[in-house]
Amino acid sequence: MGLLTAMFRTKPIAVIDAEERKEELPRELGLVDLILIGVGSTVGSGVFATTGDIISQTAGAAAFLSWLIAGFSCILNGFAYMEMSSLVPSSGSTYAYSYYGLGELPAVVAGWLLTLEYGICSAGVARSWADKVHEWPRVLYAMAVDGLCPPIFGKVDKKGNLFWNTLITGVFFTIIALLVPFDYLWNLVSLGILVGFNMTNSALILVRTRESAPTIAYKLTGALVAVSLASMFLFQKGYVIATEPATGYLIASMLLLAAVVVITFGIYFLCPQNVGSPDMYRSPLVPFVPALAITCNWYLIAQMGARDIGLCCGWVGLAILSYFVYGHRYSEGQNGWAAMLHHEYTGLNSVRPSLTSQIVGEKKESILGLKLQVATSSK
Repeated sequence: MGLLTAMFRTKPIAVIDAEERKEELPRELGLVDLILIGVGSTVGSGVFATTGDIISQTAGAAAFLSWLIAGFSCILNGFAYMEMSSLVPSSGSTYAYSYYGLGELPAVVAGWLLTLEYGICSAGVARSWADKVHEWPRVLYAMAVDGLCPPIFGKVDKKGNLFWNTLITGVFFTIIALLVPFDYLWNLVSLGILVGFNMTNSALILVRTRESAPTIAYKLTGALVAVSLASMFLFQKGYVIATEPATGYLIASMLLLAAVVVITFGIYFLCPQNVGSPDMYRSPLVPFVPALAITCNWYLIAQMGARDIGLCCGWVGLAILSYFVYGHRYSEGQNGWAAMLHHEYTGLNSVRPSLTSQIVGEKKESILGLKLQVATSSK
């Protein structure tokens, strides 16, 4: 398999289903536990640490509008996360969605961005890090299971805890907390989150359209992401940064924004969407809502400083380097996920139906059936 093919090799739904059956982490949370975690995570700890700075140094009386714009963007992104979480009920959040929808290299980048988010937030606000620490090790666990980071991060002790995973990452980001001023890192975390949002929205568009129009769906989705990025950065430069030549930047931004609208309609008309299961949640108005979310996210990113964007690009560069140095070589996808598919779940010749098997509209009655789907998906 060529390097380019491997970089954008997506994980088949059958393998995701198999991984969930094999996962060693115990699932012991009930309804009340999940409600409490959800409510506790709704308002992040950063609200208490950054509101004063935003009001006094940046937005002033318009701080309310800042929160309103960011909240609107989060709502748009939430639709994509709801559908992808029902399609891919797997550990890893954006990492898992990117692996299923975008490919192996984008998944590694997403995993590093999530590590950046959870790690720095945990180190920076240690007294209220509970909403980060329960997600953070699971991302690295999911990557270790796929062979994209060292296996020690996937080691589970007798009590079902990721002891070594949590210890190693905790020590690493404790050092960051001690040595690096957090004024340099808060915007970096926000950048990582917003880029992850865009990856999830892009994955949703591709998951909906790639079966009917695989080539054009990838091209149009890539064009949508790139053109919306250019439009928002030109708008920011023309509206805020530039002085005399501002009109030229704004005109170019509006032309590119019109191109985004054309591309979005192109995806809608040229790439028929798969129907999916009626029991699954489906985001409304795809690809229009994801396209609007991607554009809003780029608008927020464009307001970051050059230093912050440069640091984020450097972090993404490290993620890409880690893939070429380690992940590509040891990825489970290199052997067609054979180890995962040979695991005996409910008997040698049967695999019980699950939520994910409903998506493809059929039950996989044997391990051979799973292997055949992987072989077909890898071509």
